Amino acid sequence: MTVRIAGHQSRRRRVIFVACVLLLTLTALGLTPALSALKSHYRKTSIQPRVPLADFNLSALASFKRAPKDSPFELPHTDEEAGGDEMMSLRLQERGATGLNGQAYLVVTYYGDPEDRVPHTPATCYRLLGATIRAVGTTFLEFPNREELPERINVSTVIAEERGAVAVIAYVFCANARFYTGRNEVRVAMGMPGDKRWYFSKIEVVARAELGENHQPVLDRCLLLLREALPELASKHLPSRADVKQR
Repeated sequence: MTVRIAGHQSRRRRVIFVACVLLLTLTALGLTPALSALKSHYRKTSIQPRVPLADFNLSALASFKRAPKDSPFELPHTDEEAGGDEMMSLRLQERGATGLNGQAYLVVTYYGDPEDRVPHTPATCYRLLGATIRAVGTTFLEFPNREELPERINVSTVIAEERGAVAVIAYVFCANARFYTGRNEVRVAMGMPGDKRWYFSKIEVVARAELGENHQPVLDRCLLLLREALPELASKHLPSRADVKQR
C-alpha cells in the first residue's frame, strides 16, 4: 500500500511539473508581444513648438528692448553645446537704460525628442566651468488671470562667481506645459504614462553683477524678464496640455 501511494504521488508531481513548464512556456511566448504592445501604446512621440522660437515677439516684453551689440559678458555655452531642437538667445536691456546697464540674456532651449537627455542645471554647468557657486535658491512668480499658466510658478535661482564677476541666474523647466525647478522632476514626468507626445524646455535668464555689488536688484531684473517672457512662450510657442495629449 505504501509503495502504491508513493507511486501515485510521484506521477502527480510529474503532471504538475509538466503543467508548470507548459504554463511558463505559453506565458513566455505571449509575454514579449504583450510587452511590445504596451510599450507601443505608452510610447511618447515628439512634438515641435507651435511657433518657432526664432519668431519670438519682443514687443511682448513691456520692460525690455533688444540690447546694443556690446555686452558686459558672454554666455558660457554655445548653441551647439546646449543641444535640443531649437535654441533662442536674446541679449536684452531694460527700457530707459543706456550703455551696458540693465542688460540680461533670455535663453530658451527646446527639446522635442522623448529620447533627449535633460541638460544640467546652471549650478552644475557653471561649476564645471570653474565658477564658484555662491548661492542656490528658489523663489516664485505669480500669474493671476493667465489661462495658459498656473497662478504660481516656482523658479530656481543661482549666484555664480567667475572671472572676477558674478552671474545671476533665474530659470525654470517647462515639460508638457507643466513647470518644474529641477531636472530630476522633468525625468520623472518623462517616464509617467498618459500624454501621447513629449517635449521639455529650459527657460533661463542670466545677468551680470560686479563683485561686491548687491545681487538683489540684478536678480529682480532677471525675474522681471522671466515673468514677462513666460506668458508669451506659453501662449504662442510651447505646446499646450491639449497638444501633448493628441497623437
